[in-house]
Amino acid sequence: MQQLPPARLAIIAAVFVAAIALDALGHDATQPLSDGPISYAPSDIAITLERTPCFGTCPVYTVTIDGLGRVTYEGRQHVMRTGRQRGTIKMEEVETLLNEFLRARFMHALDEYRTRDFVKLEDGQYRRLGEGMSDLPSAILTLTLGSRTKRVLLHHSFPAELGRLPDLVDISANTEQWTGRPRSVPQRPPGA
Repeated sequence: MQQLPPARLAIIAAVFVAAIALDALGHDATQPLSDGPISYAPSDIAITLERTPCFGTCPVYTVTIDGLGRVTYEGRQHVMRTGRQRGTIKMEEVETLLNEFLRARFMHALDEYRTRDFVKLEDGQYRRLGEGMSDLPSAILTLTLGSRTKRVLLHHSFPAELGRLPDLVDISANTEQWTGRPRSVPQRPPGA
């Protein structure tokens, strides 16, 4: 068996490491890398926020903003208006919101951020108490860019950058007009 020169082995190793890194970052290996920005038709972009129930009076609704600025709201429970409502926002607002999703690395987030298991230290041993229950509602965010769709459930222990997104969607879509519940602009975490 013939041995490869060290320089050639180094090139093969670098290509292998790059392939692993691209895979870890979520790059589809069947698609070529782009030298420039990737663009999508506005009709191929959609951002959806679903707010889920809690044990109290948390508002339950879904709102979708498409790339053309069309807003579709579906109120379910504990909101001022139930049923379907429609609105529009400027395309610049869609662009700003989409950039916030990209800045938060939404497409690379975990699919779910749920309550963690609780453990108790007892007699020098850790004992699993089970998954913690929470009265908190969840926010489910879905981003569609062309043929790629990413859905993320935010319930507990999620990164701050992701945690800002549901309120930013609400503010952009002006859901307050239908829910009767104001949202404040969430601050970006330090260093973000």
